[in-house]
Amino acid sequence: MNFEAIVENDLSFPGEPYSVLVVDDDPEQLELIEYSLKKEDFDVIVSSSANEALEILENRIPDIVLLDIVMPKMNGIEVLQHIHKDEKTSRIPVILISAYNDTPRIVQGLQEGANDYVTKPINFSVLVARMKTHIRIGQLLKRLETQTHVLSRMAAFDELTGSYNRRSMNQILELELSRSRRYNHHLSILMMDIDHFKEVNDRYGHITGDHVLQGFTCRVNSLLRTNDALCRYGGEEFLAILPETSEENAVRIANRVCSAISGEPFLIDDISVSITTSIGVISHSPLTAMTISELMERADRAMYKAKEKGRNCIYFLSEKEGE
Repeated sequence: MNFEAIVENDLSFPGEPYSVLVVDDDPEQLELIEYSLKKEDFDVIVSSSANEALEILENRIPDIVLLDIVMPKMNGIEVLQHIHKDEKTSRIPVILISAYNDTPRIVQGLQEGANDYVTKPINFSVLVARMKTHIRIGQLLKRLETQTHVLSRMAAFDELTGSYNRRSMNQILELELSRSRRYNHHLSILMMDIDHFKEVNDRYGHITGDHVLQGFTCRVNSLLRTNDALCRYGGEEFLAILPETSEENAVRIANRVCSAISGEPFLIDDISVSITTSIGVISHSPLTAMTISELMERADRAMYKAKEKGRNCIYFLSEKEGE
């Protein structure tokens, strides 16, 4: 997962011409606005009714909407409410067009979330300046939201493999332990270590080693359920958290993972890299009071038992044996 690429791709501002949807039931006013904005290099979409405007917004998201307040059947305030209810259109800046003395409706529109208003007759120099200001504010807000999203992912996920990082692992374990006790479900854990991974790095280089870690993650994830969580514990060690999973099913999943990793080499730039994994399996009963550190200690011990057995295998550590 390349977070720098996400930032670079998602934070770039679109170039002009900006697109604008103009909604007005007056044909002459609509034609005048369209002509004036096209002179300012806007890509203008026109609509003469509220329903037509909402249909347009189903298929196209403009940079801004100019919306006449007074229209038959559905007025501009109602259209504004529809725009803000829909997640995909809720962030479009909206400028209301009103009569000079229509103060109550202007106030209502602003309270409903309109970004600005202009009065008739329209001063197009002022309108264009306001439009560009609100478009750029919208772009900056989108940029901030994207940055926040990227930073959130960076805080929760391992950058190299895309699996959850250690901090998230602890949060997920805490949540699932609580759910296990509350709903009387087993919680199972697989502690996985890639066997002799240092030899992969020494023989093929660290870049190839990174690709192996990514391939390992993809292969393991393909065998897990959507509510399972794969976490990178550190280096070449991974932890799979399996909510609502009995010890029998956990052992079955671990065997499938072990076979999938050893069964086919990873092909990286025409280099065939064969690896195996040792997996420690534990299953936590909801009747047993156990902390996260105690769970991790048991999972770690089970994994080392698998290594002692000769690697490329699994070892299930029962709660009785763990004691």
